[in-house]
Amino acid sequence: MKGLRFERARTRLAWTGALLAAVFLSLLAWTTRSIVRSTTFADIDEELYTLSVALGSSFELDWGIGTAAPHGLAPDALSHAQPAPPFSLA
Repeated sequence: MKGLRFERARTRLAWTGALLAAVFLSLLAWTTRSIVRSTTFADIDEELYTLSVALGSSFELDWGIGTAAPHGLAPDALSHAQPAPPFSLA
C-alpha cells in the first residue's frame, strides 16, 4: 500500500476515526431503515384490512344478503338453471 502511507500518527488516527464513524453511521442507517420499513408495512396491512371490512359491509348494506347482486344476477343463478332437453333425432 505505497499510495496510502501515513507518516504521522495524527493522519492515521483521523483516517481510522473517519472510517469507524462511517461504518457506525451506515449500520445505524440500515437498522433505522429496517425498523421504519417493517412498521410502515404493518400499518399498511392493518389499513387495508380495515378497508376490506368496510367495503364488505357496504356491499352487504347496499345489496343485502341473498338478494340480487349488481347487474341483475342472482347469487345462486346457476342453481335455478333449467336442465337441457334430451337429444332427439326427430
